Amino acid sequence: MTRHVSKRVEVSEADGVVRLRLNGGRDGNVLDTSTVEELTRAVEDASERSARVLVLSGAGDSFCLGADRREMKKMFHTSELEATARLLSGNASELCQSIERFPGVTIADLHGKVIGAGLVLALCCDLRVAHERSTYLLPELVLGFPFSWGGALSRLHAELGSSVVREMVILGRQLSAEEAQRKNIVHFHGKADEVESTVNRAIARCSRYPPSAVAEFKRHLDSCRRGLLPEGSLALEERALVNKFRNIQ
Repeated sequence: MTRHVSKRVEVSEADGVVRLRLNGGRDGNVLDTSTVEELTRAVEDASERSARVLVLSGAGDSFCLGADRREMKKMFHTSELEATARLLSGNASELCQSIERFPGVTIADLHGKVIGAGLVLALCCDLRVAHERSTYLLPELVLGFPFSWGGALSRLHAELGSSVVREMVILGRQLSAEEAQRKNIVHFHGKADEVESTVNRAIARCSRYPPSAVAEFKRHLDSCRRGLLPEGSLALEERALVNKFRNIQ
């Protein structure tokens, strides 16, 4: 096993599985500029090394407390407001896209509080497994902050649907892990040992899949999420078949 610990992100790798763990220390796991950039580099590095599975988790009491609002307030005390907004949103979008484009299977291992941008980050993953006491919250309206983290609202809508997003945002209600599973925010919730077992079983299963098939499936599904018309979807299916049979000739 190889292991690397940076200021904000712990990286370990073994047998084609890369684990990234947010480690924000005493302040908790928040998505400040440094963390977003480090996490993006770690995901892209895992992709370049052809890792088959990527597991994202958080150290400490919670998976992620969202964007760093203190940093945002400091950064916006400037005359270059538009440039600052582009920088923050652009960095977040780059991170989300790097996870979505990862050619293997991505798994979010969730515990404690999953708030705002932290929830958006988790929703970028293919599979989401939650500890039974984890909670989920989108407090932007309550705090008076816009949804401006890497295309957050479009990603929330695409993954959860407008009805669930309206309920979470307008009411500002915190959801339990059980409620989150009913609303398709997570795919499984349970006790700590059950979560660990579920993650390990998913890793074992997904590691056996042909990498090219996984990557093709994810590209096709992403095109559907982006509203590709059936004709375009058929073209992707045809290309996938051609690629498949070209590889076995």
